Formats: sequence, structure tokens, C-alpha cells
Amino acid sequence: MYWVQANRVYTEKVQMNDGHWIPGIAFGTYVYNLTERTGVYQSVITAVEGGCRHIDTAYLYLTEDLVGKAVENVIDRGIVKREDLFITTKLSFRVLTRAQVIPSIKESLKRLKLDYVDLVLIHTPCDVLGLKPGFPKKSECSRNHTLEVWKGLEDAKRLCLTRSIGVSNFNSTDMASILADSDTVPAVNQIETNPTFAHQELVAYCQSKNIVVTGYAPFGFLVSRPFNDLALPPTVDDPFLVSQAEKYDVTIDRCIIPIAASLKPEHIKSNMRTAGFALREKAILRINKYDRNVKLPAKSAYYETFQSKDVRLLIDGNILPIPAFGTAVPVNQLKDLRQAVLWAIESGWRTIDTDVNEDIIAEAVNEAIRCGLVTREELFIIARLPLEVAKRKRVVPALESTLKRLQMDYVDLFIVNSPLNLSGKKKFNLLDLWTGMEDAKELGLTKSIGVGNFRKEDLISILPYCTTKPAVNEIEVNPTFTNIELVEYCQKQAIIVMAYAPLGFAVPRPEVTKRPPPSLTDPVLVKMAKKYDVTTAQVLLRYVIERGTVPITRSVNKNHIKQNRDILNFTLTDEEVDIINGYNKNWPVYPAEKRLNDYNIKMEHASRRNKKLY
Repeated sequence: MYWVQANRVYTEKVQMNDGHWIPGIAFGTYVYNLTERTGVYQSVITAVEGGCRHIDTAYLYLTEDLVGKAVENVIDRGIVKREDLFITTKLSFRVLTRAQVIPSIKESLKRLKLDYVDLVLIHTPCDVLGLKPGFPKKSECSRNHTLEVWKGLEDAKRLCLTRSIGVSNFNSTDMASILADSDTVPAVNQIETNPTFAHQELVAYCQSKNIVVTGYAPFGFLVSRPFNDLALPPTVDDPFLVSQAEKYDVTIDRCIIPIAASLKPEHIKSNMRTAGFALREKAILRINKYDRNVKLPAKSAYYETFQSKDVRLLIDGNILPIPAFGTAVPVNQLKDLRQAVLWAIESGWRTIDTDVNEDIIAEAVNEAIRCGLVTREELFIIARLPLEVAKRKRVVPALESTLKRLQMDYVDLFIVNSPLNLSGKKKFNLLDLWTGMEDAKELGLTKSIGVGNFRKEDLISILPYCTTKPAVNEIEVNPTFTNIELVEYCQKQAIIVMAYAPLGFAVPRPEVTKRPPPSLTDPVLVKMAKKYDVTTAQVLLRYVIERGTVPITRSVNKNHIKQNRDILNFTLTDEEVDIINGYNKNWPVYPAEKRLNDYNIKMEHASRRNKKLY
């Protein structure tokens, strides 16, 4: 008999093979919809108040910070002590070497506000992001690479960063690769287990090795699942489950032992009551018969988090709402910018990319908050380092001045806007400048740091030596300047590309009399627009998204502002993307000399405004 053995029902605590005890019921903190992420904070508090002592999180879930705040809350209120809780987290998918393990765990501990965790898991034996050449993807596995990461976990355990170490989503072959060459047997294997995917042989294998199995998605298809419309038995009205629920005076859901996630207080509390009864052997065997070897689709666990419909996950775990509203308008439109930003926020824009116009942005954002349109926490504000800043020691003061103009305590993303010494300062050192950006992040003045207009060689000059990788590279991407090689390089480095001038020459550009195609009346684009019932401008903006980049688009026209955001409800085909790629002429709208000239003009106007304010 597999899946759950009647004599091993996890009622309260189970001793793992390393001597530590793990609570038999865990509260999961993964949410499918990232817009519901903030609800995790109160849910964890409710779970602990309801008796749960095991909280399961992960870098991938983007909930470590919320779990940390919730744990701090319940400890401060005297509900539990730290030693009463069992906190599980998992390594980032991007951790592929032994040297990456300890820094990754330390970052998790910082987000969790803890000195140690009780259990750290390798989230998957495979390189699902395809970040490391030669490393396996999806169903393949690699003994050497997995063992290397495992040794990193052993290092972390010796340093007391975690009490126990384990794995997740490992099959028996993956497990054997560790058991053969390691001194430490995984304490836990976290896998999907539910009636329609009982995983009986793997559970039996783990139990034979004295490895505790924790099961996610325990409800299987009893509850609705994104990306899958399968309707497999059992259902909530299944006669046998109903009879078992009535027998034990519980809900049907709790006939299965869960690592259960929920944002609803009533479900959280009921899920914690599974320790009050145990199923008989016959009942377990009967539930095993529902097994169809059908698991939840991997897409729901990966795609929704890393590339959701309206957000992007940055390398540091922060979330970037898309698309982005640009504010680098010509000086003759500055008088309209405040109202444009208000229209943008009202239309649903949440990422605001500032220029040398922070005073105007501050007025608009403060007004939007006063009117109840948005809270500061819901906004993602981007600021950039002035071009005249060329040394590390000047970065933090420059950001503090920016924050003063923005009337904010922090920005969400701070960018080095150019790798070039455009101001002509002496002793310019790009790595030294980037270290100043890391200082600003460490001080909490910005949540993320990034770069702008960096070429591949510029990124290579800092990536091997920096402590914090750039989360973003803002570069020009559009049909006539596709920037394909640079975009692909950034994506391989897990750097999100934000694309300015996404409409290219399809819209009028000052001082350009002869514009290359496509125009907004291009027959090919018109055909695509009719197909999706959108405008040709929306097709071009969607093209940028299909490339895996984030468009930054500006306008002071209310209708255009609304239309430019309404690009998330249709998708172009691969063939259509290739057609638009064919317009490439390697012709940028903003070559470096034009960017510098525009910057100088805007700085002059900004200086005049700021002299009046300060």
C-alpha cells in the first residue's frame, strides 16, 4: 500500500532522519494570481492563530517577505515563539552551483526576517529557466549539477542557516544521484500527491529511505485549477468522500492530508483540523483507486509566476507591473504631464517611469493617492541616476535628492541610465558606479536596481564582479531597431528588458522627415489589427511584449493612454512576430548623441523648476 500508510498518518509531528521534528500539517503560501499576493500576510497570521505551526514558502512564490512580516507579527503578539514554528523555503530556480546556495539562503533569511529556517529544499532537479549551458531542462536530470547544489545545502546546514535540508519534485532517479555520493540523506521530498496523482511508487521509495514526503496540491482537481479544465473524479459530492466526511464530522476537503494554501479564513481554519482524526486502511485504499497518474500542468506553477499576464518577476524577487507609463515627454508637453499621469493611474497603469521631471510626477502621484485612486504600495516608481554622477560616493546623495523631489521614502527601481561617460567626468569607473547603486539598495532607498542603454560588453564589465545583478536593462526596442541579440543576452542573464520608443518611427519623430516603415497605416499591420479588433499601435506594443520585453510608452492624450495599456488581452502568433521583425533596419530613434542632447535640454528646464521649489 502506498500514498499514505495507515500506520504513518501525520497527526501532529514526525521525526525526520536528522533527528528534527516536522509538523504534520503545513500552510502553503503559493498563490496563482500575483495580484492576490498581499493577502498572504493575513492568511499566515490566521493560520498560526488557528494552530498551524508549519509555514511553507519559496523564492518562487514571492511570499517570503510577507511570511516574514506575518511571523514577526505573531511572535511580537506572544501567540508563538520562534522555536514553536517550522519554516520551510526553497532555493531559487536560478541557483545552479554550490557557490550560489549560501548567498541565496541569506537573501531568503533577510526577506523572512529570521536568523535560520527549519528546512531548505532544492525546488527542482532541473534547470527550468535554461540559464546554464549543458544543464538539463524539464524532464531530464543531471547527477553532477544536482549534487553540486546539494553540497551547497550541506554547507548551509553546517553554518546553521538551516536545521534540515531536503528536495522537491525529485523522482527516484534524482534521489539516487544524491544518496550515492552524499553524506546527508534528504530529510524531505516535497512532491505533488493527491487522489488523481497518488505518486504511489515514489512515496513508497522515499519512505523506504526514511525520507518524509510532504505533498503539495493535495486537493488535486477537487478545486478549480488555472490552465486546466479537466474534470476528474473525485468531486466534492463524491458519495464515498461524503460518507467519510460525515463519519468523522469534517469537510470533504480534509479527507486528504494537505500542504494547503488558501486566502479564506474559514478554509485555513478547517484545513488545520486534519490532525483530529485518521482514516482507516480500507478508506486509504479506496481513495488510491482514484489515481489516474494525472498531475497539475507545470505551466501553472511556472508561467503564471515568472511571466504573468500583467506583471514580471525581477531577478531580486520584486514584481514589475506591465506595461510601463513613460514620462520623458518633450519640454513643450511638460504642462500636460501632471494630468497625463493622473489619467494613466486612473486607467490602471501602475509602473511610472520618471525622467528629469520628478517634481511633476510627485504632484500627480500625491493627488492620485489623495483621491483614493491608488496607494503608494501599488505603484512601481522608476527613477534614474543623473548622467553627471560618475562616482560611487555620489550615488546615494543623488538618489536622496531624487526622493526629495519625488516626495517619497523610496523608489521601486533606480537605474544607471548610461554606461558611457557622457558628462566627461575624470576617473569614470562603471563598476565603481554600480557599487554605489548596490549601496542605495542596501540602504532601502530603492527596492531594485537596474541599468539603461547598456550593451552586452557593458553588462559583461560588471556582471562577474557585482554583488547584485541588474534587475532591468532599459533599451530601445521596436520594429526598425529590434535589438534581438542584446535582448536575448539579457534574457539569458535573467535581466528584464524594458523597451522605450516601442512604436519606433510609426509615429512622428522630431527632425526626422523620412521615416522608415512600418507606419501605422501599413497594410500588414492593419490586417493584424483587424484580426484582433485593436489598433495598429496596439499591435506594435503587443509585439514588444511577445518578445519578452516590457514596453514603456508615453502620451499626454487621454484616449491613447487608455489604448496603450489595453494590450494584455490578445496575443500575436510567432509568425506575426517574425513578420514584424522583418522591418528591422538597425535604425534607432534615439542614438546616443540625441539622448544626451535631449537630457541637457530637460535638465535645464528641470533646474529652473526646482529652483522655485527648493
